[in-house]
Amino acid sequence: MACDTWAREMMMSNLAQYARSEGHSFAQVAQKRAMGISLAAIIVHAMTPPQARWGNDDYPPIAERVRAMIDGYNLSEGSPFWTFTACLLVALMRQDGLHLDLLAISDKSMVEGLLNLIA
Repeated sequence: MACDTWAREMMMSNLAQYARSEGHSFAQVAQKRAMGISLAAIIVHAMTPPQARWGNDDYPPIAERVRAMIDGYNLSEGSPFWTFTACLLVALMRQDGLHLDLLAISDKSMVEGLLNLIA
């Protein structure tokens, strides 16, 4: 978990300076980096031994890892990040044959609901 948090902090550091120097908005760069971090969490999940993917003594559950990596983002409800991350989480659930029974009013609430389902 400490590595996940460190990775998030490193990816999000100097974000404003980078956005300014490249002519992008802070929000654009923040959401792209957040999407990269979510994808990285899913890749780590895929590399985790199947018997440990949902958590054991050596590996935290994917829901905790994703929460640790996306915690603190102040992305808008309409950010494409939420749609992207929801798709990744649904794919994980489908791949592992987990039941998906969730209604959400926004993509952000969908991500939060999916994380609660797989916790």
